[in-house]
Amino acid sequence: MQVKRVMVIGLDGATFDLMRPWLAEGKLPTLARLIAEGASGEMESVPNMNSAAAWSSFATGLNPGKHGVYWLVEYKPNSYELQPTNALSRHGETIWARLSRRGRRVAVLNVPITWPAEPVNGVLVAGWDCPGVYSPGFTYPPEFAQELLRACDGEFVIRASSEAPEPTLDGSIRRMHEQTRSHLKAAQYVLAQGPWDLFIIVFTTTDIAHHLLWRTIDPTHPDYNPDEAARYGGAMYDIYRELDDAIAMLMGSLDDGTAVIVMSDHGGGISGGAVRYINKWLHSQGLLAYCAESLNGRGNRLSLGALNVRDELQKGVMWLLANVIWAERSLRILSEEQKQRIKGWLPDLRGLRLRAETRAYAAQIDWSRTLAYGDNANNFVRVNLKGREPQGIVAPEDYESVRNRVIERLYTWCDPASGRPLVEKVYKREEIYSGPYTEVAADLEIRWTDVVPQGLDSAWMDGPRFDPISGGHKPNGILIMRGPGIARGATIEGAKLLDMAPTLLHLMGGPVPATMDGKVLTQAFTPAYLAAHPIVYDEERQPLTATPLTSATAEAAYSDDDMREVEARLRMLGYMA
Repeated sequence: MQVKRVMVIGLDGATFDLMRPWLAEGKLPTLARLIAEGASGEMESVPNMNSAAAWSSFATGLNPGKHGVYWLVEYKPNSYELQPTNALSRHGETIWARLSRRGRRVAVLNVPITWPAEPVNGVLVAGWDCPGVYSPGFTYPPEFAQELLRACDGEFVIRASSEAPEPTLDGSIRRMHEQTRSHLKAAQYVLAQGPWDLFIIVFTTTDIAHHLLWRTIDPTHPDYNPDEAARYGGAMYDIYRELDDAIAMLMGSLDDGTAVIVMSDHGGGISGGAVRYINKWLHSQGLLAYCAESLNGRGNRLSLGALNVRDELQKGVMWLLANVIWAERSLRILSEEQKQRIKGWLPDLRGLRLRAETRAYAAQIDWSRTLAYGDNANNFVRVNLKGREPQGIVAPEDYESVRNRVIERLYTWCDPASGRPLVEKVYKREEIYSGPYTEVAADLEIRWTDVVPQGLDSAWMDGPRFDPISGGHKPNGILIMRGPGIARGATIEGAKLLDMAPTLLHLMGGPVPATMDGKVLTQAFTPAYLAAHPIVYDEERQPLTATPLTSATAEAAYSDDDMREVEARLRMLGYMA
């Protein structure tokens, strides 16, 4: 039977490490049925396992060196300051844009790094890099936003981690379930507007749950508490089971000609490593310097630059407090849009102290004496290179020696309490990426061991400690495929996330661009299907241009308020210091 259409269901960060015992016990019946009736296996993520790079590679079939997106944050031009990443930084044509050009109808919901929504032949609902449901570029076409909100009973939860009314596990868990329900409503509504040739929906609550709840299920985590585990230990499974039920509902209306793919962009596990301490460690190695008048966290003087940052943020706090107080008094007369804007302020209010501490500390780095630096949230080190960094001092001829020095020292870094090494592997960017945007990558990427440092106290820390974060990303994601031509009961081995775009295009009956870095996962198909549908390659080599702007997307740059909202989401899950 010919594949008529394809449904892709993304479970951000989902891992068989958690799923296997639940599958064996019959606790995830929908996923168990898909595995039994189709092909499945682990799927390797992109090298840095970051969702921004991973979903961009899924969308384009390109490694980050070709699409240019590496982290959920990126450096502002000619600055040491980071800002959230969005689709305007992504190069290369997406699979949904390719299919749209060929007249195929697509629906794309909640894929990260898709804001502002690009034009498609169908609908696109942007992912969690979108500031809010009233932001320009939330959907394509733009008028679909109001239609979607009505279908979701007035609320579409973009990202539960920053929208919980209280910064507690109870509030976050409740909001995660609300997010899944709102995304399911949206998906069901869009499906009903079909037929679609390609339908994609990404649920991100699995990733949020890993970050916030891992310590409640893992007795090896140093923050594991039996009382907390007794109260919240079942919450992780509840998230997965709710998504298992959601998948069953989405599949309920499908015909036999529809192929179903369930996948994740990376895996999940304990959050090890010492990324929060990276700049202090670089300082201890003589690679990073602080201003002579800087604050050490124990009452010494702040540099003038740090004081200016602190004063600026204190003014922001006062402004925000005044607006929240006014809003509480005026709540009954506000429009729904105004209420949503006020809700967006609340995470900022909770996070302003952390933001002030981090910016004040960053202002203390003496760039005139700093050879290398990190950002205390993402697993990379950059060389303070002359001619590239705003105040770079490392001469190009010394670049390689500085990198080698950092690598050598990183491999000797151990947890003082246990003596166990903290670093598993350090990669030079050209070792793991290729393409015209390899130079956008950080100079070094670090893969940590699973050791959670216990011997590095607060004196080592450069900024706020992300105490709620106990789970992180691992390279082993999931892949499950079922449908016409898919080999029943087959095990897929050696799959990579880069293989998804070529495989999807082949399933859709189209050619596979030669520029893509992945391959069609032939082991997932029956020999008869492959014989009847040989792989066709398109040798056309289109330039790796950025997402095309339209009148709807051109105005969708981050405002200051938008930036604060997205930054709050990133900080809540430890993606931004």
